[in-house]
Amino acid sequence: PLPPPTSTMALATPTIRMEATPTNVSETPQAPIPALNTGVIAGIIASALVLVMVIVGVVIMVFAVQWSRGDGGGASTSALLQLDIVAPRLAPPPTVLLVYSLASPEGEREAVLQHLVRGLGECGLDVVSQEWAGRETPAYWLERSLVQAAAVLCVCNEAFCREWNGDTNGSGVQSNIVYPLKQLLASDIAQGQDISKYFVVLLKHKHSCFIPTEYFKSRKMFLITETQSIARAVTNTPEFEKDLDH
Repeated sequence: PLPPPTSTMALATPTIRMEATPTNVSETPQAPIPALNTGVIAGIIASALVLVMVIVGVVIMVFAVQWSRGDGGGASTSALLQLDIVAPRLAPPPTVLLVYSLASPEGEREAVLQHLVRGLGECGLDVVSQEWAGRETPAYWLERSLVQAAAVLCVCNEAFCREWNGDTNGSGVQSNIVYPLKQLLASDIAQGQDISKYFVVLLKHKHSCFIPTEYFKSRKMFLITETQSIARAVTNTPEFEKDLDH
């Protein structure tokens, strides 16, 4: 038998190297996030602040004017809330000049306040009266207001008729704008100017005898309680026609 081999060479055991597989298999580069333009942002903020300041300024001015008139802004607030009844929402409310005698009885003056000042204000109209003229002379205030007014409402009662005819009740001075209105209206008629914006308002049917017919004979007349009809006439808004088939 052959003797066992005497070689001392050992078989080499191969070494296996394991490498970690990267977990992020996507090598597509990410797009960088663009930086915000601080100049554009600052411009937007500044524009917004200017707009807010303008709105606040307009609101303060409106309330200041109404408080100066002495009505506390109530009529103006109602007009803004009800503006869409007879007037365009985005258009300024039409101005109505109210002419009546301050010498009228208290009950008749209260009716003027309730139906014309408050009532027409709720219909979207801006009603002005001599009582808000402040320190201006009646004649100057009247002439300026006639230019701005879209309509003139003349409340014809006994006191109006007296002042229209120049009766000062022995005081020697005019207490209202009625007589100055007569002079200005006579001048407009003599010059052939349009007087279609003048309307006659009666507190009662029997007060028709107090209408100065030489000036208002062709003018449209309303009772003081016909607030909606007056508002539609001032704004030239037609009445809704009733469907007779239903």
